[in-house]
Amino acid sequence: MKIVKFIYIILIFLLPMAIMADDGKITSSHVYQATENIISEIEVLREAIGVDDEPNEPEAQRGKSPIHVYGKGLELLEKISKAQRKLGMTPADVGEIPLRDIEPSDVFELVSTILSQLRNMKEQLVISDKIEEAKFVGAKMPSDVYENLWLASYMLDGLIPPINPEDVYRNIQYIHAEMRLIATKLDVSLDLEPPEIKGRKRLKNIGQQALFALYKVSELEKRLPGMPAASVPEVILVRIRSSDIYDLTNMLIAEMVRIKVNLKIDLPRGDQPIPNDVKTNEVFAQMHLVVKNLEKMIKTVAKK
Repeated sequence: MKIVKFIYIILIFLLPMAIMADDGKITSSHVYQATENIISEIEVLREAIGVDDEPNEPEAQRGKSPIHVYGKGLELLEKISKAQRKLGMTPADVGEIPLRDIEPSDVFELVSTILSQLRNMKEQLVISDKIEEAKFVGAKMPSDVYENLWLASYMLDGLIPPINPEDVYRNIQYIHAEMRLIATKLDVSLDLEPPEIKGRKRLKNIGQQALFALYKVSELEKRLPGMPAASVPEVILVRIRSSDIYDLTNMLIAEMVRIKVNLKIDLPRGDQPIPNDVKTNEVFAQMHLVVKNLEKMIKTVAKK
């Protein structure tokens, strides 16, 4: 009798979970499953092309939401587009983060596109190796998905021309474009010209400014009504590369979109061309301008 009662209790707990799993709703666990397949497909491409470098391991993630995951997914799509250009293929369209609340289903659609692009690359390269489809694992959070996509992004670095200061510079121009839209809504007058920079600046200096900008964005978000503030990642600025700063600027872009959605700004930022022959000091000056303009926004919002 006790055994029957125990089974009955277990069924009471498991039945709702089974119903939730079968209701057709896309969850972060479904997205995670797709990202496992993405990693496997990139492994196949790397092996076929002969990439033997050891990709970096991302730090454990926390506090990520679907919009951050979507932004990281666009980073992957941008790198896939670079790889396709390098191989003489038609590059994938990258696009922007949609200006609305992002759901796991939106991220699932994006990672499905990423998977499709990777498999299209395999087909064009006549790579016949098939992956073993990942199994579904429940209870995954957006931070788990983000971490997987970050690993995939590191793995893609072996397939593309190295991320360079020009790529970082363009991302900063995206940030400026988003900030101008936000500043108009908040009635803030931004500085448009970067400051004159004295002395030689290195990638580490740019990384410091980018990380400083993330702290400033978090501070601004705290002052906006109904806006949960971003958690700033733990970043160690040692042996920093352009790709590390590129990651930080992509985080900043995602936060700008979060602020736009909070303020009900429905205007897209538009595209930006990739500049040629950008110097490190120029990138530093633009990143420093982002920090200064964020400080102006914070002061204006604090007075209201």
